Amino acid sequence: PVVPPSTPSTSPSLPAPEMSPGAPPEPKTVEGDIWEFDTWIGAYPPVVSPSTPSTPPFLPGPGQTPDGKIIPIEVEGDIWYFNTEDLPKGTDLKIDFQSYCSETVAGQGMIGFQWIYSDEDDDKQIGYDFKVNDINDVNDTEREIYREVRNLNNPSPTTNTTSVLVRPTPEQNIAITYNTTYYWWVKVYNTKGQESEWMAGPIFTTPSHAYPFPNFQPTPISPKANEEVVFLQDMLKTGATCYQGGEHLCQEGPNVSYSWDFDYDTGIDSNFKGNATTSYSTAGNYKIKLEITDLIGTCSRIESLTVEPAFPTGQWKWKEIAP
Repeated sequence: PVVPPSTPSTSPSLPAPEMSPGAPPEPKTVEGDIWEFDTWIGAYPPVVSPSTPSTPPFLPGPGQTPDGKIIPIEVEGDIWYFNTEDLPKGTDLKIDFQSYCSETVAGQGMIGFQWIYSDEDDDKQIGYDFKVNDINDVNDTEREIYREVRNLNNPSPTTNTTSVLVRPTPEQNIAITYNTTYYWWVKVYNTKGQESEWMAGPIFTTPSHAYPFPNFQPTPISPKANEEVVFLQDMLKTGATCYQGGEHLCQEGPNVSYSWDFDYDTGIDSNFKGNATTSYSTAGNYKIKLEITDLIGTCSRIESLTVEPAFPTGQWKWKEIAP
């Protein structure tokens, strides 16, 4: 409430917050809902206590009856404007997935991030900013990943997702790297141009190195029944790649194991590390699977193989016999 200024006959008054001594409060205008109320209700000047026989005769002050009772005085107050709107938020920040088995690029993994856009006023989401950094500082300009996404039209609540590549060598705004602890943040925007604070997601650490990349190349590509098939593992460009202690062929790793399934029976057909060989007695389509495990993980790869008949259907194999 407004505190009236003091007079020489009264105790000094203390001004209310944001009120100059002896002056009414300065009205403020802030965008939002309107709240109207009286700034002060009561007697003014301060109430004077009734006299007693040992004191001079009692003279009621303004707002008092002769017996000392207060006459309430209602003073019309200013209109103050308050912003009661809630800013947009990003809630339930979490790591959605971590995948370190790539089917196309050796040594590449991927991490997915997720959060929920929330706005209590039901304003739609127009965009978000996303950061990942190996330093716990949202204002660090050397952040490894920084994205500004706009032109969205998402209602509240909407689940947002984005992903980041993981590679042996980091790439600015493209990929982070292994054996590193990372921090990440999200800021969301609504269609009114309002933005949230930077919100921090859970800290995460990438694996110590890349997972195995179980590549292999059958040769010949279209073998015939009973013909030997070799699954090449002896060249880096076609063989399986591992990373413990540096990039190398998986067959050279002492803590690496292989599991081959040639698809001519159930279960594992071979644990050979290197150029595995086999042959198929029956023509048909086969699925060849190689699974490689090292000290931190397991990845697998499946390739299709078509085995042709030993001799084309409808043709005879002639053999000359001496008379």
